[in-house]
Amino acid sequence: MYLSQFQTAILYITMLALTFVLSQAAKKKNSFLPFALLLMVYVLIAGLRSISVGIDTKNYAKLFETGEYIWLKDKGFIIFTDLFYKKTDVHTYLFVISLLTYTFTFIGIWGIRKHIDLPLTMTFYFACMFLPTLNIVRQSFAFSIVFLALPLLFKNRYVLFILFVVLASTIHIVSFVAILILLFHIICTWSSKRRETKIMIVIFSLIAIAIGIVVFKTSLETKVMNRIIAYFKKITFDFGFFGIAQFTFCLFYSIYVIFHSKEKYSESNTTLSVLTLVSSSGNLLGYVFKYLNRIFTNFGIFQYSAFSLLWKKDENNEIQFDSKPNALFKVVALFLVFYPFISVLVRDGHEVMNYGMFFW
Repeated sequence: MYLSQFQTAILYITMLALTFVLSQAAKKKNSFLPFALLLMVYVLIAGLRSISVGIDTKNYAKLFETGEYIWLKDKGFIIFTDLFYKKTDVHTYLFVISLLTYTFTFIGIWGIRKHIDLPLTMTFYFACMFLPTLNIVRQSFAFSIVFLALPLLFKNRYVLFILFVVLASTIHIVSFVAILILLFHIICTWSSKRRETKIMIVIFSLIAIAIGIVVFKTSLETKVMNRIIAYFKKITFDFGFFGIAQFTFCLFYSIYVIFHSKEKYSESNTTLSVLTLVSSSGNLLGYVFKYLNRIFTNFGIFQYSAFSLLWKKDENNEIQFDSKPNALFKVVALFLVFYPFISVLVRDGHEVMNYGMFFW
């Protein structure tokens, strides 16, 4: 038995509202318990889903059942699968992956809660990233390990962060691009309090992104890089309004955050805003290089965290900027978050709109 598209939409909208309510309760009480309850909901909905929910879900189920996963080149994922799948079944295995993916993600976001607005970040995360995680299963699992290490990043514990990135790369090699997070964080930390160099952050970020694309596509010939380069091989030039609008907004919003954040919040805000540029750039390039946007889908967590700063207030109930954000920023940010969510509900772009659990 499966829910109709309308019933499934009600389910996801209910989860969206629940995400905000429980995250708000966790923030207000500074307690992980409401957050843990929300985590349980995510794990149950994702972990108990039928293998027909999500395009990639059925593909991975076939991969496991036929044993073809052993031909994958990501050794960590093969070891993980050998440990769990061979002793259970595909449904238990997908449940374990869901449990680990969302647990790691929630712990990571909770660990950086003082740098973001927790309820809005989680609401935006659900709207834009939860449904895609039902498809890009392995990549979401890998990046959740990176998210788990985010508190280490903001504590400048760089060696440990790199170790987490390396571990994530054994699950899915494209998660190695998360090293960009460290690179831009170091740059932002160094220059965020030097007003005369702030514009250089934006310029350097855009140049670094462009150079990275060229290098990936033309210069690096190792086996590891060839697998990443594969994301760049199919060129389509199928630009859409949304990708252009998203990048344009993120560019101007990042400049605003960099120049107008109060000194106390300058370092973390600058990091989030620059990574927002990385995320939107990757999504825009996805219109040119097919599947490239999959790599940067998980970078969206920084974009939505940065958007949440528009509403975030400090312990004195004051905004984090030296001037009040223009209302247009808030309107456009909300559009960029909820337009994709509504589109999925209406068009079933990820084949997730006839939800069912495997035992129904």
